[in-house]
Amino acid sequence: MRMMSARIDIIPKWVVTGLTSEDKIRLIVGKVKQNVILVLEDVLRPEEQANLIRETMLEIDYETFTGVELLTFNKNPSGKGIMRWKNKPNGNSKITIVAPANSVNILRETSSIISLMLKQT
Repeated sequence: MRMMSARIDIIPKWVVTGLTSEDKIRLIVGKVKQNVILVLEDVLRPEEQANLIRETMLEIDYETFTGVELLTFNKNPSGKGIMRWKNKPNGNSKITIVAPANSVNILRETSSIISLMLKQT
């Protein structure tokens, strides 16, 4: 299986806020199938996470698409967000990372850091 280079797209909350859950899942699965790592300024609700996993399982093709890695950050206990967006200094950052499973290795995942390594293509 030949992997293409991964790209990272950062999507602000206002882009996904107006989408239905189904449209949000379609956007995510479509991008990830194109080997795009998504960083969403939003947290998927539990039912959206379940739907994302279900849709991913339906799309798996071991030649071109092997699934997703799903990681989420909410506000940390100190009340400060782990990422400060330019117009959002109040520490209410919520972030979801969705990546093609065949493009990243999760090195570390804690409440304060997610370390990913891109796999060699």
